[in-house]
Amino acid sequence: MGIELTSSPEGSRPASPVLECTLTAKAEASLAENCLTYKISQLFRDALGAMYSLVVYDKFGVRKLTLEKVRRFGVVERQLNYYLEKYPIEDADDLAVMRNDLQTIAYSYDP
Repeated sequence: MGIELTSSPEGSRPASPVLECTLTAKAEASLAENCLTYKISQLFRDALGAMYSLVVYDKFGVRKLTLEKVRRFGVVERQLNYYLEKYPIEDADDLAVMRNDLQTIAYSYDP
């Protein structure tokens, strides 16, 4: 699993959801208030089955969060909700904590 958090305008691109998550009320409010969009893509690998990737963009189309090679959709959903509930995250220390928290969610997921 790869996790990338960006606070600089690199690799900007507008997005619209391909797969939709069930968002918490707080996450939905953050999505609307901060003009964020997200895109979840699904890729099939013969040996591994479905793999998911998630990208969250700000209102300017700048990538704010990238998750790749996630094996379960439920993990993506939980990570997206957690990230949106905590957004905005700009401080370097907060970015490090968020990265750790997202990894913890992925490792502790019990379907």
